[in-house]
Amino acid sequence: MEFTQHEIRSYFQTRIPCLRITNQREWRSQCPVHDGKDPNFSINSENGLSQCHSQCGRGWDILSLEEELSGSDFATAKRSVFEIIGRPEVPWEERNLEAAYDYVDQSGKVLYQVLRYHGKKFMQRRPDGHGGWSWGLGEVERVPFRLPRVVESTFVAITEGEKDALTLERLGMAATCNNGGAGNFKPELAKWFKGKRVAIFPDHDEPGRDHALKVAALLSPVAASVKIVEIPGLPPKGDVSDFVASGGTIEQLRDLYSKAQDWTAEWQFSEDVPNENDRHLHTFREEIQAAGGPIRFWDLTKLQGIRTPWNKLSRVLGGGMRDGEVYVIGANQGAGKTSLALQFIIEPLRKKLGVLLFSMEMSAKAVFQRLAGIEAKVDLNELRDAQINWKIREDPEAVEALQGYLGALEKQTAELTQCPLLVSTRAAVSPEYIVSETTRLRKRQKISLVVVDHMQLMGSSGHERSDYEKFTAISRAMKQVAVEVGLPLLLVSQTSRRNSSDHRTELEVSDLRGSGAIEEDAAAVMLLYEDKTDRERALADMSYARGPVKSWLKIAKNRYGMQGAYMALTHYKNWTRFDPPEEAEASRSAAHAR
Repeated sequence: MEFTQHEIRSYFQTRIPCLRITNQREWRSQCPVHDGKDPNFSINSENGLSQCHSQCGRGWDILSLEEELSGSDFATAKRSVFEIIGRPEVPWEERNLEAAYDYVDQSGKVLYQVLRYHGKKFMQRRPDGHGGWSWGLGEVERVPFRLPRVVESTFVAITEGEKDALTLERLGMAATCNNGGAGNFKPELAKWFKGKRVAIFPDHDEPGRDHALKVAALLSPVAASVKIVEIPGLPPKGDVSDFVASGGTIEQLRDLYSKAQDWTAEWQFSEDVPNENDRHLHTFREEIQAAGGPIRFWDLTKLQGIRTPWNKLSRVLGGGMRDGEVYVIGANQGAGKTSLALQFIIEPLRKKLGVLLFSMEMSAKAVFQRLAGIEAKVDLNELRDAQINWKIREDPEAVEALQGYLGALEKQTAELTQCPLLVSTRAAVSPEYIVSETTRLRKRQKISLVVVDHMQLMGSSGHERSDYEKFTAISRAMKQVAVEVGLPLLLVSQTSRRNSSDHRTELEVSDLRGSGAIEEDAAAVMLLYEDKTDRERALADMSYARGPVKSWLKIAKNRYGMQGAYMALTHYKNWTRFDPPEEAEASRSAAHAR
């Protein structure tokens, strides 16, 4: 989407108040995305493209930058930008429209339009002769994009899409493309390039290269010359707009053109396009080199992952939770699996490691309150009852206790506020959403652990015919998520309650929904359940609701350590907290002292 220079100025003055506006083509500021301290954030005052040359290492147009800064979706970001720059409210049917590209004849009359929607979705329409539009192109003559400019120029650049053509045109280079994208350059377009010098700028992928070769073969018989210009350093699927957004200039493009060879039937690209699957391929030699040599390769002390709440458990798991692996906490409903997962979150937060939690059951406020309550060892239900009970004012001891609770919570709140925790409360998230959101948010801050609570509330593709198929598909996809984002992923899962019907207390992996896939895909499966004897004791002496109650954490699957281990835990239900028995007495003593 294009903006006037006045609109560009208005947007950035609003969004980056500290920005110093000058008459220069490039403005500089601290990066607003990662809250940079140095002026490593550049803005092109003519087109609104921005680039972080520091931690982010990437660029944005105005709409994508607004998405990044606000954390909103495209339609909401577009509405916000329009409000800032003073454009009329976005019509509902255009909420996801990024741009409308006019294809005109030599006189400038519109023949048809290509509409680009968010997510690189395209539609085409033609004037209906009555002031409206008809979808599709029908029998309308196909022409090159920006035809009048093509006709008047002796040198023409050809790109894969309209956005790239406009990028080059803003640099002062006549540029065009065909409607329909790669593979749709029709032979009837060749006549418009007769006697012209043509430079083809392909996208950096196989379809883009095939398209460039096809265009070159069609134009070679009529054009004065045809060159395919390879741009070095492009990312996979990158294009000339990416080159310009990263600081590339018209002079550099002209230099690349002058050095390129004329196209012939024997012409070949100088290097292969990187295949996105290559990053999953490894050799012994590459791994040794990446480690820094054979000695470091065999230094097993380096195989340490994110620490768990307890050193004993970290050792059992082979050093913690490793990147690219899935770890599962499974339990019956009400057994405390979310509380345990929150303790797994607290441990990396203490070391200032970023955590991203997808909470589909609890609100963000409830999560933050529960975290503080766990750390402060405060019964939040008791606190609430004390706050709403007016008689507390008549009881000095109760007032003192209430002040103690609030003091402990205030201390933990102050500490947790400084921790790099992000909580997403979007409902029924899919594995694909987790990948895209984690990838997006990692550009904003460092993330070391992803937690999903819980698996049974996730969405799926909708093609599964049963719960078993759904949860199996989700389990398989979550392993792919962990590999894709390169982080440990902690997945909370409910049981099928089969153990209850069988009158069993101890859980097995088979009790989890989608258990077959989970057992195969997870690096470790940790099953949480109450000790039957202690549960009966707590029920008998009326202490079950508040605890403590002895529980077991069973390591039912363990890829990197001892399988079948059991870890005793004491469940303080009033604090929604678990502690090993050796720490439980210390916890009780500290609470009584307060």
